[in-house]
Amino acid sequence: MNKEQNIQDGQAAFDQDLADEKAGRPEHIFMLSGEFFSIHTAFVFMFKSYQIRETDYYKKMKSFYWDCCRIISTVARDGQVTSQIAPPFIDAGESKTLYLSQGSLPGADGCFPARHTVADPIGREKYSIRYVASGETGNAVSGYHAQTNTTVYPFGTSHHRVTTDPLGVVTTNFVLYFSSSVYEVTQSRGIQTVTIRNPGGATQTYSQWTDTVSKKPMFTSEAHNQEWLSNDCRRDTVTLVTWDMSEKITTSESVYDFLGRVVATVTPLGITSNFYDSTSGRLTKTTRTGSADTLYEYNSLGEQIVTCLDVNTNGGVDYAGLDRIHKIDRIYELRSNDWWKVTYSMIWVGTNSTTCITSSISRVRMTSLGEDSYNSAILNTQSETEDWLGNVTRTSTYTDAANATSWTIIDTPESDVDVVQKFVAGYPIQGVSSTSVTNNYTYDGFARQVSATDGRSNTTVTAYNDFGQVSYTQSSTNKTYLFYNSLGQRTIVSNALGQVSHTAYDPLGQTIATWGTSYPVAYQYDAAGRMIVMATTRSNDYANVNLNTLLAEGQTLSDCNIPALDITQWFY
Repeated sequence: MNKEQNIQDGQAAFDQDLADEKAGRPEHIFMLSGEFFSIHTAFVFMFKSYQIRETDYYKKMKSFYWDCCRIISTVARDGQVTSQIAPPFIDAGESKTLYLSQGSLPGADGCFPARHTVADPIGREKYSIRYVASGETGNAVSGYHAQTNTTVYPFGTSHHRVTTDPLGVVTTNFVLYFSSSVYEVTQSRGIQTVTIRNPGGATQTYSQWTDTVSKKPMFTSEAHNQEWLSNDCRRDTVTLVTWDMSEKITTSESVYDFLGRVVATVTPLGITSNFYDSTSGRLTKTTRTGSADTLYEYNSLGEQIVTCLDVNTNGGVDYAGLDRIHKIDRIYELRSNDWWKVTYSMIWVGTNSTTCITSSISRVRMTSLGEDSYNSAILNTQSETEDWLGNVTRTSTYTDAANATSWTIIDTPESDVDVVQKFVAGYPIQGVSSTSVTNNYTYDGFARQVSATDGRSNTTVTAYNDFGQVSYTQSSTNKTYLFYNSLGQRTIVSNALGQVSHTAYDPLGQTIATWGTSYPVAYQYDAAGRMIVMATTRSNDYANVNLNTLLAEGQTLSDCNIPALDITQWFY
């Protein structure tokens, strides 16, 4: 193919005549793959080096609008508009971000999410408010509860700050300096985490909390150490200590060569070693304890195309042997006057046979995008997948950037009816299945889905509380309520029959018990977060009980002897 002509065609297609080469700004980024040469990304700048446009090879354009010295509006490639308001239009230290396109969602009535941020005189954020703005006035809409995050600096320095989220959960961060080391401390939700950064790059992280059930103190300690070896090689070691371990466990030890490549990793499960070609530097072989070696081959462009499990251990890729081989071929094909990037995925699974199975073929259209249309939207991506039986699924995306609307059309082999999905501002608002069933969705001013209507006109409504959590869902016959604790974790679900299910959590957010309408189960974890005990019961006396409440003070599931409990344990 004539590369120079292809470049000229690409430049004309993207209309990038305003670029100033003398200013040193990129005008185009080219993609070279074999004999196919195309424009990957094109840029346009105005005076003062302000970028005003960026276009990819799918002809999707991103635009930037400026005042004297800052971006005041951005139009994304799918047409979504985000507006920025800052001084002198509002007070110093304040800024607003308006997500205007989301006001076009059905049900939003023109209202859209917005974020108001206030900073102190040296630029540190004091608080941010997420609210819903009116499409007519731009002011906050009273029908929505704003979500506020606040940050205070008790000692006036950035090294100590206290952040409160919309739920009222407080997170404290502070930094201490001691003996050439830096201590970063975070306290939140009953957990204290201390990270120590030592000279030379070594770090240690300690976490402490109190177990919800046994009331015992829990902790983990993870240390990362670096050791420089000869010839500029290094060894990175990670060790872990928890309250339930009597000694340190080296969870991983990795050795790097002078180029920074991993050559060996040691874990409790064994050793993994990597081998590289001395000329190209490419990974050629990986060995693992208890497994056959994995071999890799590349094409002339340096792309990995072969992965081989070396079953016969001869160090070579044998297509007619015992090896299990996966190969990927990438080519460019001219089909119906358009160029397509085609990827073939092939596997060799037959013993002593050179016959392969083409497991899948994928194609991506590279040219003539923007010429086809659907509902006034232009085609900007198109791809195909073909399975090993020859069934082809084609997916096309059309974008109407002026209205922040896009359609995805999927042509499937099992139906003559296309799957059609419509999006506004990136949110699905309508979907038509291959059986002609239509689903519609509506949203509120926060761009949260509030209703879903299926093809039989059955509507499910979703309502939210003041913290943005789902408070209930309601269909024509059922209504389910959801309740949360002070940390925002869902603890109670009450269905239409009044049946209630409960969930309890530990400080790490792990589920430690479920009971109620569901079968009663309790869980126990070690300090590393691994499940070590599960308890159930066949006794009707405890069918609606948190099984952890049966334990005596200081007792855990692993050391209890309650006859009514069926105990399953895991050991590591």
